Amino acid sequence: MKLLIGEYLIESDNLQFVVKEKRIAQDGKNKGEEYWTNPKYMVKFCDVLKYVTDQVLRTNDDMSVILDKLELINESIKTLQRYPVIYIKTEKENKDNE
Repeated sequence: MKLLIGEYLIESDNLQFVVKEKRIAQDGKNKGEEYWTNPKYMVKFCDVLKYVTDQVLRTNDDMSVILDKLELINESIKTLQRYPVIYIKTEKENKDNE
C-alpha cells in the first residue's frame, strides 16, 4: 500500500507501516528540491494516523493551517473507508464452522 496524506507518505509491507514526511531542501546544491525524511516504522495503522495528526499539531502555529491539514487527513481516511474489507478465515475457523 502507498498512501499520500498531505506531506506524508505511508507505505506498508507485510510487517509494518512506514511513514515519511516530505521536506524541501533549504540550502546546498539541492536547495528547493523535495525529499523524504527518514522513515518512522509502526506496526498498527491507528498509530500511523495518531503520529501524522500529532505532527500536524506540533509543527504548525496557524490554526487555519492545522484545520486544513486535519481536514485533508480526514478526507483521506474517508477515502480508505470506501475500499472493501477482505476477511480470510483461517483453517481452524473453517473447521469450527463445519
